[in-house]
Amino acid sequence: MQKKIIALAIAFLISLSIFTIVYIDRSANPDGFSIALRISTSIVIFKHLDSFPEASLLAEGYKADCEIACSGIHYSLDPVGRISNVGMTWIANKLHTSGYQNTTNVARSIFISVSGGASPSYTDTLCPATVQTTNGLSPINAVVTIGSPSSGVIVTTIINAFTASGSTTSIDFTCLTTSTTLSGSGAYMLFAESNLPVFSTLSGDLITITWTETASSS
Repeated sequence: MQKKIIALAIAFLISLSIFTIVYIDRSANPDGFSIALRISTSIVIFKHLDSFPEASLLAEGYKADCEIACSGIHYSLDPVGRISNVGMTWIANKLHTSGYQNTTNVARSIFISVSGGASPSYTDTLCPATVQTTNGLSPINAVVTIGSPSSGVIVTTIINAFTASGSTTSIDFTCLTTSTTLSGSGAYMLFAESNLPVFSTLSGDLITITWTETASSS
């Protein structure tokens, strides 16, 4: 009888320990795991004819890498990017369904736009205003580099350098899309967009746009 009581007590303690472990695990993370996706933009403009910084670019927030007697100047800035609602829907379908519009495409096409002061909006479905298609600024499939994952974090960069072949004024927007096709069959889907403090180009200027996407699990 005594052995039976001891056996029941041990069984009860084991059951209690298992229950406690499960309870602690759930209370530490009651909502499960999460995945965060953050996207940012950077732009570097090389004005090959500049010997002194352009006041208009400095006023827009660009930083110059040379101040006096320069042989061309690099201007850099990191504006804030935003993934559109359409882009978020595309991500979910890309992960979990087939046959969805643009599921077979990838977000690697970079647009440059003269938007007239537009602001990024979650509800945008097209790149605002006039997407550039001349003077070396046409939509292009950029170079995509996927980094090695570490501790649940992976960083992807989408980058392209545009060489201006003519003068373009009032550039102030960039978009990341799934295609370089502007309309009709195979037309692009807007994934993300960002303001660019306004600038202009001359033939020979170099504009490097980089989208950086950071996905993390916690």
